[in-house]
Amino acid sequence: MKEQFFGKTFWLTMGALVATYVLTYFVQHTGVEPVALLVIALITLAATLHKLENGLFIAFAELIATSHGHLLNAGPISIRMAIFGAVMLGWGVHILRGRRLNLGQPLLRPYYLLLLAVVLGFLIGWQSNIHHDVIDDGNGYFYVLYIFPVLTVAWDALKRRTLVQVFASASTFISLLTLVILYLFTHTSEPTQRILYKFFRDARVAELTRVVDDIFRIFLQAQFFDVVFVLILASAAFWFWRNRRDQNIIAGGIILTLSTLIISLSRSFWIGIIAGGVALAVCVMIIRRPSFKEIAVKKLAGVVMVATSVALLWIVLAFPFPAGGNVSGFGDLLSDRTLQGDDVAITSRWKLLPAMTQSISESPILGKGFGTVVAFESDDPFVRERFPDGMWRTYAFEWGWLDTWLKMGMLGLIAILWLGIMTAKGLGRGFKGEHGWLTIGFFAGLVALYATHTFSPYLNHPIGLGYLIFLTPFLTPSSKKAPKGAMVHIKEVIAAKAPSASVASGSMVSFKE
Repeated sequence: MKEQFFGKTFWLTMGALVATYVLTYFVQHTGVEPVALLVIALITLAATLHKLENGLFIAFAELIATSHGHLLNAGPISIRMAIFGAVMLGWGVHILRGRRLNLGQPLLRPYYLLLLAVVLGFLIGWQSNIHHDVIDDGNGYFYVLYIFPVLTVAWDALKRRTLVQVFASASTFISLLTLVILYLFTHTSEPTQRILYKFFRDARVAELTRVVDDIFRIFLQAQFFDVVFVLILASAAFWFWRNRRDQNIIAGGIILTLSTLIISLSRSFWIGIIAGGVALAVCVMIIRRPSFKEIAVKKLAGVVMVATSVALLWIVLAFPFPAGGNVSGFGDLLSDRTLQGDDVAITSRWKLLPAMTQSISESPILGKGFGTVVAFESDDPFVRERFPDGMWRTYAFEWGWLDTWLKMGMLGLIAILWLGIMTAKGLGRGFKGEHGWLTIGFFAGLVALYATHTFSPYLNHPIGLGYLIFLTPFLTPSSKKAPKGAMVHIKEVIAAKAPSASVASGSMVSFKE
């Protein structure tokens, strides 16, 4: 169990992420920032040219750990764009050197349909909407192009294990970062808080909101990957609960990750965990078939871990050095967020719903293109301060599936649903394999993503699209035979001693703005 997550790659990734954040803190808004961005792009290019998968490891680590991808910026170029350009350039060089990619394989079909829907979304939006809005709204879909370098790599067992460790490290980093931010905003002076707030705001890493007393809501879009990680660890609990070491690793990971998701105060994440948890439970019952006693033990352990997660948050908030702020409202914070149904976020979202459905009805087949603006009445105090009538006009919406339908029409909906079905089938074929616990966890994460997208748009963002692409190496093909037209040149497969050129062969080893 330990070897699955905590190998050399885990610690290298963690160190690189910490170093990048520290570097960003000191160079942000200075003349050194573009230089730092260029250095990272060149390092990524060199790593990609050496081994294509190395560039992808860097890309996925950045995706998981930086939310919007603006940790470093040079004018309009962000760190996510720079890494994307470096990886795609390196991939192009590999193709010119003789690497092969089967462009006719079935997995690419939903991606082709999605790309067609994206092109139509740009064309229709360009004719009707503000051009700047069109680009800002639709640019996140460019991340889909990563599917081509991913499918060019021969993903053997060692590479998949490395990818899992990158995921585990970056997800753990997000959890630790969340708790560090929570501690700093509870135990530092107001001038220090303003400095830190500006840093995280400008890097677009986190949204920090004082909610009660001196307690802040710490929300990072990248915390979605903690939703996936907690489901993977929950799945692992049914396969690796035999010795104290495995129990400590699983319990410690779940407690840390859950504490992050609790303080995010994101109902969308909580809904995702519930949906993913139900999918996980069904899969475990069918595949693992645990006894009644084992189920009871796991349920009891789960209750204890949830309580410990809340206790961990309290410890971080109330830690006496240096003197902390007023955190007496901690208990009320959790109960209010769980039970309250009339806050401005919820009421505004429901007021947006009829306005969106009306706009969709005007062009339900082709959609109205990226950058489409919808006007609705908002209860947000910020909006009321600027517009007394409360009318807010925006092209960024909370209702994810309706956002897809509005801008890309039925074609976009079909493409994303088809992509989810294809991915789910590929994972499902590996449920009974040697590492079925991992594919079940990934599948539960997929269900969580599609459920979360209902209320918070993630499948129009590199985070959601990136997770779908991330899952590709773990899909089991429908036939043990490699598809016609191997994805890499046969000489490279033989030289690497890979068992197959198939994207998911063998067993899995122990710029949206």
